[in-house]
Amino acid sequence: MKSFLIVIAACLGLIGCSHSPYYNPKLGGEINLPGKEYDSFFIESDSGNQLHTVLVSADSLNSQGIVVHFHGNSGNLSETVEKYLWVTEQNYDLLLFDYSGYGNSSGVPNFDNLKSDAKTIFRFVEQQFSAIQNYQLISIGTSLGGAVMLDGLLDSQQRELFDLVVVDSSFHSFPEVAKHVVEQSSLGFLGSWLIPLVIDTSHDPLPRLHLLSDTQILFVHCESDALIPWQFSEKMYQGSKVEKSFELLEGCNHARTFTPESASNRPLLLSYFDEISDVNTPSESLSKVEN
Repeated sequence: MKSFLIVIAACLGLIGCSHSPYYNPKLGGEINLPGKEYDSFFIESDSGNQLHTVLVSADSLNSQGIVVHFHGNSGNLSETVEKYLWVTEQNYDLLLFDYSGYGNSSGVPNFDNLKSDAKTIFRFVEQQFSAIQNYQLISIGTSLGGAVMLDGLLDSQQRELFDLVVVDSSFHSFPEVAKHVVEQSSLGFLGSWLIPLVIDTSHDPLPRLHLLSDTQILFVHCESDALIPWQFSEKMYQGSKVEKSFELLEGCNHARTFTPESASNRPLLLSYFDEISDVNTPSESLSKVEN
C-alpha cells in the first residue's frame, strides 16, 4: 500500500511541478575545447530567455555543412558536447545550445519555453547559414532533445529547412515515456493509468509528423536502450510519411549512440551525410557569426 501511495504521489507530482520530471538541468558549466576553434555567445529566444550558444568550427577550412545538436534532459552543453564533437573532424561545423534554465541560459525549462527555444534556433540557422552554397544543414536531437527538436520544427517557418533530421534515442509521446518510467518502479503499473490524464499531449511529435512533407528523417536507437525502448522510435518511423530510415544499433546504451565508446557506429551516420551531400566546392569554415 505504501508503494502504491508513493507511485500516486509521483504521478500527481507531474501536475504540480509543471512537467519538471522531464528536465534535469545543470547550471553553469564553461565549455573547454582545447585545439578547437569556437565562439561562445547568447541568442535571445522567443521564450524571452537568453540561450547560451556555442559554434565549433570544423577542423578543416573546407566545411561541408553544419550539425545542430539538441541535447537530452540532463546536464548542459559543456557535458553533452562529446556526443557530436567528432563531426568537426569530418569537416562539419557544430552548433550547440542550452535550453532555457540549462547551463548558462536564463529562465526555466518547460514545454513552452523549450519549444520557443527550438524555433529560435531554427530561425537563427536559416538567417546565418541557409544562403551558403553547397552547405548541408543537419539537425540532430538526442533523447528529450529529439522530441523538443520535432516539437519546434513542426511549428516553425523553417519546417523544410534541413537536408537531414536525425532523431536519436527519442520517443513519440510525452505521456507514453512518462508512463514507461513510472511502470519501472514497484507497483508502478497501478498508478501509470493517471499519466495520460495529467500530461499535455499537444507537444507529442507523432500526431504531427505528417506535416513534414519534404524532409529526410533518420531515426536511430540502441537496441539495448534500458531507459527509452527502441519501439518508441519505431512508432515515429512508422507514423512519418516523408523519406525516412530507421537504424537499430547494437552494443550501445541510451543516448550513447555515437559517443566515443560507440565510435564504430559513426560511419553509418556519415553515410547518411554523404547521401544528402551535393558539395562540389566546400565552403570556408565558419568561426564567427553575427548575432
